[in-house]
Amino acid sequence: MEIFEYIGYKKHVKPYDKRIPKTKLFLEGGLSKAERELLTEKVEEVRLMYVFNQHTYPMDIIVSNEEQYNSIFVVLAILKSEVSVQRLSRIIQETLPSPTIILFKLGNKYLFSSAIKRLNKNEKQKVVTEEYHYSNWIDLENPTNSQNDFLLAVSFGRIPSLDYKQAYMYLHRQIYEENNAEIVSKINASNFEELKQKTEEQKAMQQEIDRLTRMLNQKSVSLKEKVELAKKIEELKL
Repeated sequence: MEIFEYIGYKKHVKPYDKRIPKTKLFLEGGLSKAERELLTEKVEEVRLMYVFNQHTYPMDIIVSNEEQYNSIFVVLAILKSEVSVQRLSRIIQETLPSPTIILFKLGNKYLFSSAIKRLNKNEKQKVVTEEYHYSNWIDLENPTNSQNDFLLAVSFGRIPSLDYKQAYMYLHRQIYEENNAEIVSKINASNFEELKQKTEEQKAMQQEIDRLTRMLNQKSVSLKEKVELAKKIEELKL
């Protein structure tokens, strides 16, 4: 079963399913030679699979001087081999002006990516892309329990349908929570911003614990230093 059948889009939403030529990404993205080579060597094809708009998925439009939510693009990027999806995501997101969800496909595994876009105050036809979120790789043949929960959450019928901004922000948050499922499951928060702040604090603390642990395990570190390092690690864990 492919991903869009799995999450119910194939059955309920009319597909767009048009190839986005790599030359279009080259030209409109103003890509460097290295970025063009990355697309050529690592990507089989990029397809605009679904366009949620007034004709296919009617919702209210949210447009202001700073943002434009009148549709949602769902893009499928089929990879030839393992690659930095962070770099590819930036290339695709910065080329497409609409709020976009990218699904990277490698074999039977999928990774979801999203980003927040705001209108460029100096150049109205351009957008500024920021706050990228990425899920973990999800094997459709063997998803974890938290990944099953995520796939259910982003399925047709579960996405809030008041307006395009609400729908996109919901998907954006679900992707973040899937990527950080283990930490998120242990955090109490009244809203997403609080949840994200606490999650990032936990991640930073764990990175510091890992750094100190590596130092602790070095043979060149004296016994006195090891005692101090062990003490700092225990303090962080409290």
